[in-house]
Amino acid sequence: MKRIIFFAAILVLCGACEEEAAGTRVTVPASGEVVYGLNNVSFQAPEDTFSRDITFDMSVVDEHVSADGVRIVSDVYEFGPAAKFLDAPITVSLPFDGSLLEGPRGNILGATAVSLSGNWETFECEISQNGDFVSCPVDTLRYLAVIELVEEEE
Repeated sequence: MKRIIFFAAILVLCGACEEEAAGTRVTVPASGEVVYGLNNVSFQAPEDTFSRDITFDMSVVDEHVSADGVRIVSDVYEFGPAAKFLDAPITVSLPFDGSLLEGPRGNILGATAVSLSGNWETFECEISQNGDFVSCPVDTLRYLAVIELVEEEE
């Protein structure tokens, strides 16, 4: 059985983006507006849930990232400067390359982790109608990617 997984890790919300040498600074407005970071990754806080905007840095991880039983089908994003926990989930949508999938698009899950070598925890996500983005509610974010979970067949 194969599933697509949304890898996430610990976030610091964002909204307006400022280009920086190492990536982009994003500010997610508390007003509920959708904002975009690198590569059309979008963020949206539920309207009137947060008392202030949330700002964080976003970059693409340069090193090769792999994990047992998965195939990464998007860029791997890092958020910082440090892991943060949110009082409520925000919606994060990011693109993936469907041509890298070996199986059907099946069940979509998300996952959070504090380090690239740590354990990833999964949660539900949805695939967009055009099939090239996944959207997930995220309340912690440090690393983020879309993966295909490859379970060994018996």
